[in-house]
Amino acid sequence: MQCPYCDGEMQYGYIKCERPFVWSPNKKIHLINIKRKEDIQLSQGFWDGCYVEAYVCPACKKMVLDIPDEK
Repeated sequence: MQCPYCDGEMQYGYIKCERPFVWSPNKKIHLINIKRKEDIQLSQGFWDGCYVEAYVCPACKKMVLDIPDEK
């Protein structure tokens, strides 16, 4: 995949974490896993940890990922 920022070659991989990975417009972290309507849960998985597929550009240090469909 070509980087949309610098046009360099991006590398495919995964962002991994132990808990669900969520994008939010708010900086404050909820200690209880309560998802607000504007939050987007990005990670999938359970037994092997949570992950999301992503591309990273080593040249300009940007990442690109798809938002999974909500189930």
